[in-house]
Amino acid sequence: MNPIVWKSLKIERVCQSALAAEGLGLVKAVDHAIFIQQTLKNMDGNGQIIPIQCFTDSKSLYEILVRTRDPEEKKLLCILAPLRDSIERKEISIQRIGTKDMPADILTKRGVNSKVLRLHLDNE
Repeated sequence: MNPIVWKSLKIERVCQSALAAEGLGLVKAVDHAIFIQQTLKNMDGNGQIIPIQCFTDSKSLYEILVRTRDPEEKKLLCILAPLRDSIERKEISIQRIGTKDMPADILTKRGVNSKVLRLHLDNE
């Protein structure tokens, strides 16, 4: 089993906005993170839980997740509701970072400096 998951593919549903696509992508990423978290917890003898930290460069998505505002698309609210609840219960954390500092861009975009990922990994 490989605990690292990376996918770049079309999502199964049509999104009405870039915000909805980013939100759906984050939901899928958190699903994978929870699976990995629980697998590692079961492998660890003392049941220690590794925290799930999420990063977004989307101001709108961040504001919706921390309940500063609600999305205009009601479907999006339904999709993001479990994440909002998990953030509120402190089961996961969300942090807004600058677009230039987004570590996931290394996997999907050309010309991104790999020092960004190293910076995030070194800060752990």
